[in-house]
Amino acid sequence: MIFNSTPWAKMKPRSTHANSSSAWAAQLKFEQAKNQALNFEIARLKQWRFGSSSESLDTKQSELFESGLEAVLIEESKAEDEGADEARKPASVKRQPKRLALPEGLERIEHRYEIEPAVCALGHALKRIGEETSEQLDCVPAQFFVHLHIRGKYACVCCQTILAAAMPAQVIDKGIPAAGLLAQVIVAKFDDHLPLFRQEEIYQRSGVFIPRSSMGGWVGQCGVRLLPLVQAMTKHLLAQGVLHGDETPVKSLQPGLGKTHQAYVWAWRTSDLCTTDKAVIYDFAKSRSGENARRMLKDFEGTLVVDDYSGYVAAKDMLRRTTIPPNLGHRWSIDTT
Repeated sequence: MIFNSTPWAKMKPRSTHANSSSAWAAQLKFEQAKNQALNFEIARLKQWRFGSSSESLDTKQSELFESGLEAVLIEESKAEDEGADEARKPASVKRQPKRLALPEGLERIEHRYEIEPAVCALGHALKRIGEETSEQLDCVPAQFFVHLHIRGKYACVCCQTILAAAMPAQVIDKGIPAAGLLAQVIVAKFDDHLPLFRQEEIYQRSGVFIPRSSMGGWVGQCGVRLLPLVQAMTKHLLAQGVLHGDETPVKSLQPGLGKTHQAYVWAWRTSDLCTTDKAVIYDFAKSRSGENARRMLKDFEGTLVVDDYSGYVAAKDMLRRTTIPPNLGHRWSIDTT
């Protein structure tokens, strides 16, 4: 029995070709769908990037924007060029700081130096052609000296009396400290904030022992002597049209307890716009009560420039209630600006 295998051989390639065609068709369809999706995405992105919208500028606005942008770009380009030019320049030599000239009014103590003998290394005579000068600033610690007052004594044989030349007026009668020492102690205490016990140590290093108790007594007596000056300055301040006021806390030592409590220094000063005779008064008080401002400003009739502390307002109301006659009130105003 003979079998013909030709038809079977032909049928197998036909089946394979059909499967391959369907696979290619499916792949083609997939690629076409993918291309369509990509084209859609590209179109959407173009619309978002380049398309017009409700928030877009109109033609005129766009032209203005583009012209302004062009100017900005030109300026930035110039700045970059200038920066590049600066970077290419060689680094400048660091300048040496200028030494300030010493005040002309200071005493000059000369120290001269010469070459002795005036010969060179080979033995030849040297000829002086000039000099070099340099200055140094020096300081001498506090120097104490004594004023020796010698008063001539005279006698009258006829009247049987003895007379002596009068002494100049002193801040502290029959006291050891002269005016210069008193000024030194007061300025050091109140302006340089040096307590008396520290001044005692400083002066002792210069060879003079001054007990702090003695300096405390001097400070008190100087306060009494300076009271007329304070009163005159206060009168000058209260006559101004504008005053500035403020208060600041300070620590005050309670005698005998070794503890501190909070006190206040009230500052009152003239205005630079109203007078050239400037003055400042510092008034010490144990509290921040408005009574301190009322006591100081009872004769003031101008404008007070202060912060928004209620004590100033309370002081003004208190003065208004206590002024006689009551209907006049007190004629000063407060400016807290």
